[in-house]
Amino acid sequence: EAPLAPTLPLVLLAVLPACNPPWHGIADSGDTPGDSRPDTDDTGGGTTDVRFVITDPWEGTALALYRVTVAATGDLRFGEAAAAATVASAQALLHLAEPPAEAFTDWDTDLYPGLRVAWHSPAVYDDADGDVQKDTEELVVGAGPAMVVFLSGPLGDLAGLGFEQGWNAFVVGSKGDLIETPLESVPAAADLWPGSAVADIEIGGTWEGVTDADDLGLAVVSDLWPENPALDLVHEVPRGFVKESWDVILDEEPPYDHRTWREAYGADAAIEYPIAWRDVDGDGAFTDADTVVGGTCYDHDTERYQPAFLVYLPSTASLDLAWMLERLDLHLGWIVESVVGGERTFLNPSGGRGLVMAESCVPTF
Repeated sequence: EAPLAPTLPLVLLAVLPACNPPWHGIADSGDTPGDSRPDTDDTGGGTTDVRFVITDPWEGTALALYRVTVAATGDLRFGEAAAAATVASAQALLHLAEPPAEAFTDWDTDLYPGLRVAWHSPAVYDDADGDVQKDTEELVVGAGPAMVVFLSGPLGDLAGLGFEQGWNAFVVGSKGDLIETPLESVPAAADLWPGSAVADIEIGGTWEGVTDADDLGLAVVSDLWPENPALDLVHEVPRGFVKESWDVILDEEPPYDHRTWREAYGADAAIEYPIAWRDVDGDGAFTDADTVVGGTCYDHDTERYQPAFLVYLPSTASLDLAWMLERLDLHLGWIVESVVGGERTFLNPSGGRGLVMAESCVPTF
């Protein structure tokens, strides 16, 4: 099964020229255009009220609506916050003004000439200092699932689907369809709260290029192990117990001393490498005297034998990463990650059980 790549969800694939038409599949909420839209406060600088509804909010959180851009790789990037508010009674009310000119991008110039759009996404975070502004170290509680856009220019057939000039919101349906959402009840996710990390995972797969499997053991070792061989192993299968196929079940979180601040994850995360080892010193257990003869790779459709490893992520302060996890329906805790052409890819659970243990994949740590 193909991996779940950390790229755009269907809702944002609409901005790419290959999507034809961009808004194909939008389901109207059933309201007549204009019936459910909040009034614009002309005396307050032309702002529009948008109310977000948060399911099971975590105490002491705030919500911000962030301007987002689409990178050349297809990744979503969070920019500045357009507005923010404290979450109270499972809701957050924002007063949104028209975005600045630099926030807009052209829509499909063939299908909707002259239509410009400014993309936004909500994020809920632990407002530890109570200033409503997300600081670098404050943890993200959830990102999305709704997209909020400001439309400016000729709408064409979008007008008949419930969309208007100005602010609009929508979510992605179970079949990938885009569903228009009233501005007084825009959903916001809050399911990445600290303490929700899943501490069990199963990985496994086949051997390739590693001979004498009966003489091998398996271990899951920290990327910090070469600098500190005294670190406990997350998992070990002694020599002689490894069969033609291999599998590892991790049913607890890694030791705390395996974690260190990882800028890419916005958290104190652990990185662990499943390896095959040959018992050089004959003591029956993996030590720094033994030889690592295999590491894990994932056989992608476009690139074969790309490195794969485990990440334990107990929480994150990264908006980009939180959004990625939400879109891929992944969770905090154990995640299988691979790298293809320099781009990070998170694998779904079935992908984690389809790894290759190969001599060519020995990690460099």
